[in-house]
Amino acid sequence: MFKRAIWTGIGYGLGVGSSVYVQHKVKKTVEATVERYTPAHIRDEALARGKDAAQRLRDGASDAIAVARNGSDAVQRGADAAREADASAAVEDAVEHEPRMNLRHRLDLRDSKFVKSGPFRPR
Repeated sequence: MFKRAIWTGIGYGLGVGSSVYVQHKVKKTVEATVERYTPAHIRDEALARGKDAAQRLRDGASDAIAVARNGSDAVQRGADAAREADASAAVEDAVEHEPRMNLRHRLDLRDSKFVKSGPFRPR
């Protein structure tokens, strides 16, 4: 009989304790949820997210502009180098095939169609 009373008391104690614990956790969760969904909190969070998104958009746009500027500069430098290489090759070919050309004629080759041919086109 004594064992029964002890186990009954332990059961009641654990039941009351767990009920109090669960009640406390539920109350805490509800309070946090209610506070989280107040109009002021929602407004503040939306404002913060909007500012963050705008900043990320600005950063991405400035990065894209920088890449575009660097890319167009690189393309221009490459085209200039290709034109120079074509002109040099034309001058060298002309000098190789006609060794008796005078200096004035060689200089005229640099102003020829090889230099002003437009954008670089691979052969």
